[in-house]
Amino acid sequence: MPDSETRSTAEPVRERLEETSMAAQPIVHIKNVTKNYRMGEITVHALRNMNLEIPTGEFLVLLGPSGSGKTTALNMIGGLDRPSDGAVMVEGEDITT
Repeated sequence: MPDSETRSTAEPVRERLEETSMAAQPIVHIKNVTKNYRMGEITVHALRNMNLEIPTGEFLVLLGPSGSGKTTALNMIGGLDRPSDGAVMVEGEDITT
């Protein structure tokens, strides 16, 4: 078999392997995240020791009552806010630093 034919049939296999390895890594990984806000003399605990993994390609819903930390968690994932403690990883990159 000529080299050109070998490359053309091997390329789709290589792409599928790359997709499989990427899918194994979560697109979002939140590990032991805590977020505290100060309101005068009061400390508000918006998130306490939150852990979450979102696999690549998954859809999810954050559901909870008002004040449960949904927006705070999304702000962490989007890089709009930093945790008081813990780590937020997006596509394998630590965005908390």
